[in-house]
Amino acid sequence: MTGHHTSKNLANEISNIAREWEITDKILLIVSDNASNIKGAIMNELNLKHFGCFAHTLNLIVNHSLDIPEILSLLAKVRKVVAHFKRSALANEHIMKYQENMGNAPLKVLQDVATRWNSTYYMLERFLLLENALKSTIAILNKDIPILSGEEWKYVSI
Repeated sequence: MTGHHTSKNLANEISNIAREWEITDKILLIVSDNASNIKGAIMNELNLKHFGCFAHTLNLIVNHSLDIPEILSLLAKVRKVVAHFKRSALANEHIMKYQENMGNAPLKVLQDVATRWNSTYYMLERFLLLENALKSTIAILNKDIPILSGEEWKYVSI
């Protein structure tokens, strides 16, 4: 869609598509994310029922539950470590080599994505799995990479 994503413009686009597909009289409700512009287009402009996307709603709930200063601080620290290993070929090479030397199949750190609630879980799960490799590699690199305290590692494991 070109142009601004206002409720009126979105409603026009939905109407055009419904006419093109010849389904105008078959639409009972529309499922979308929970953005106010699309909800306004559906409910106010088109006078249809709106059903919020379950996955988007779940993402909002999980993100809201993580909105605690201590958790946000820990996640910021983990993200900074992950970002360093994603950005630095040398750091990535060292962590891969450490894992190989320990007889493990090398795994990369995972970066979470704000719009995918489970990606934070996967990032933390992988981070915890790589705990020893991360600690050892960070010690070798001698860079300004955040170091998690024992208490913080405990919270990552919860």
